[in-house]
Amino acid sequence: MRSIGRAGAIALFACLSQWFPPPLRAETPPPSPRRAILYRATPIVNAVYPAVVSRAMRGAKRSIKIVMFSISAGYSPRNPMSTLMEECIGAARRGVRVTVIADFCDHADGNLYAINARTLEYLNENGVETYFDHPKTKTHDKVVLIDDATLIVGSHNWSKAAMSRNVEASIMITSSPPDPAFARYVEEIKSACLPSRI
Repeated sequence: MRSIGRAGAIALFACLSQWFPPPLRAETPPPSPRRAILYRATPIVNAVYPAVVSRAMRGAKRSIKIVMFSISAGYSPRNPMSTLMEECIGAARRGVRVTVIADFCDHADGNLYAINARTLEYLNENGVETYFDHPKTKTHDKVVLIDDATLIVGSHNWSKAAMSRNVEASIMITSSPPDPAFARYVEEIKSACLPSRI
């Protein structure tokens, strides 16, 4: 067999490549665009809060997560807090996972600590998961998250004063599909919490 040398090999390759082009390489498909999250916002002002939030909680299918600086049970039927307590307990009884986190409060502020502790105990006895935040943390949130999709946040503590006398403003934000940042925020707080019975 006659050797064609390097120059001949290059020429032969160039000639053959005209007849037998290299196979096409499979291209990586472009990443699919992220689905846009749509938000709907509803203002909640002053004393309408219990009715609006109760209605939203009533529609919960999987979870209700609550983070509150101050939370009072409102044992009297005339106390607007009674409605919210009933919704928490009712949701837990129908299989919704209800979690409530309250600020531990400095023991120097004994009144607020006692109110939070008594309310968490009441909820816990009625099937609600309850936690205090870490004693070295000041959790000043007023957050309700329903099914990881509806976030209610603002100035309303869960207290009779906030629901009936104070000037307060909150907002209900519904995301579709659920914004994962909502749940991630609450879970970060919960990861440092203590059981309420300490």
